[in-house]
Amino acid sequence: MNSPVGRLDCDERGGRMWERYCSFLDLSVEGFIARQEELLQQQLRLLVGSPWGDLFLGKRAPRDAAELRSQVPLTTYQDYLPYLGKDRENLLPVRPYLWAHTSDRCGSFKWVPYTRQAYDSLADISIACFILACASKKGEVNLRKGDRILYNLPPRPYMSGFIGFGILERFPFRPIIPLEIAESMDFKERTKASFREALTSGVDFVASMTSVLVKVGEDLTERANNGGGKLGKVVTQPGALGRLLKAKLQSGIEGRGMLPKDLWSPKAVMCWGIDTEVFRDRLNRHWGQVPYEVYACTEAGIIAMQAWNRRGQTLVPHAVFLEFLAENERVKVQQEPSYTPSTVLIDELQPGQRYELVITSFHGMPFVRYRVGHFVRVMDRDDHETGVRLPQVTFDGRADDLIDIAGFTRIDEKTIWRALVRCGINCADWVVRKEEQTGTPVLHLYLEDGPFQVGPGIARQLHDSLAAIDPFYRDLDRLLGIDPLRVTVLKKGTFKSYYEEKRKQGLGLLECVPSKMGPPDETVWDLKRLSSGG
Repeated sequence: MNSPVGRLDCDERGGRMWERYCSFLDLSVEGFIARQEELLQQQLRLLVGSPWGDLFLGKRAPRDAAELRSQVPLTTYQDYLPYLGKDRENLLPVRPYLWAHTSDRCGSFKWVPYTRQAYDSLADISIACFILACASKKGEVNLRKGDRILYNLPPRPYMSGFIGFGILERFPFRPIIPLEIAESMDFKERTKASFREALTSGVDFVASMTSVLVKVGEDLTERANNGGGKLGKVVTQPGALGRLLKAKLQSGIEGRGMLPKDLWSPKAVMCWGIDTEVFRDRLNRHWGQVPYEVYACTEAGIIAMQAWNRRGQTLVPHAVFLEFLAENERVKVQQEPSYTPSTVLIDELQPGQRYELVITSFHGMPFVRYRVGHFVRVMDRDDHETGVRLPQVTFDGRADDLIDIAGFTRIDEKTIWRALVRCGINCADWVVRKEEQTGTPVLHLYLEDGPFQVGPGIARQLHDSLAAIDPFYRDLDRLLGIDPLRVTVLKKGTFKSYYEEKRKQGLGLLECVPSKMGPPDETVWDLKRLSSGG
């Protein structure tokens, strides 16, 4: 990643930096849409006449957003799979600069080609995140040359690994552990080395996946509660010893174990991941400040970020073209796959409503009306506190049949089936969903009892089976020490009773069978009620 890019001048005045990276927060809804349309038309010019455009735009090439939305069908990753690969780069509208990946179902990867322009745009948006994360008001820029970053990023070709390098091409931050060295370490080794160095150097920014930050805080607290011996063994510099003693004194005065906030006072703690809302209070307790949240995915880059008040997130106009699929339209597609759903744009979003995100790439990237598989919930039409006139959203979970656990693994129905069969459980009646228990996300399987005789150790058996099948699930235990699986055994005949009850209510056949992946609260309540004889 040595190609020269527009590196920031460290002495550039804050006002100029704010204008360069954060001025999108001043846009009206009309200005947002105009910027989207401008970038979309640039993308359409790249697509039209290319093999990729022939594949995904159809015979009548759209000229603007209205024609794109009316003429081109929605897509999923499966539509692109036959054409994505380093041996088929000639099909793409622009030759890739790099290939990034993210975890997909059954332990496989989704590969995404990034153009140089898209990579540069993502790095620019990342700088905006850093500026806003440590700001307390509009126009305030607190970035300084040599600011020390405690990163814990997955290695390239994960997208967040590439972002780490892209940020350093733009601003002279100083990672606690150089990225080239850090990405050659395993997770535990990297965490230990980072903390050892940070005890001496101090920390200005913390940036990591949410689940990783929680694990780091808990590991530190556990060491301290066990007498601090492990921490003391890594202290070799006087500055580190002084920092550690001060932290032990502070935590002792407050009558609790040592926490990261006793050791460091960073400008910002930045995190991303599906579980951020669940862990927000715990991160605040560990680090002494409300975490700054970013919404991103490999296919689209950074889509939204918080302003300086750290409440709702504002969508970024220059990341991807954004459409929103209302839940009632999604239901129609599920009931009738041939149905053509309608989407809305940002000016039609309704507060309190949830929408599935649909994107079209900018900057020569490949996706056209692509269903990312994520829900966003609209919190408000704007943010009166900051003066931002754009809708405020929050990431509200997955919209596909995948269940995300700690950002490490995405469990699908096929994986659950394989785990059950591997344990010798031949049962068709089950549902699984993500829940929160005592402030921790869990994967909860509701399984009907039967002739296979569910025993008391079934949860452990299924956990081991999932770990054997899915390497990403295995990493939850190996790297973070997380066993997310919970199993509730339902009385035999529960699912039959559920079906009969719904039929009596006049529901259609499909509505009488609960969704196996991520059923709503009402479905689970009904199953538990019927299992208990209610």
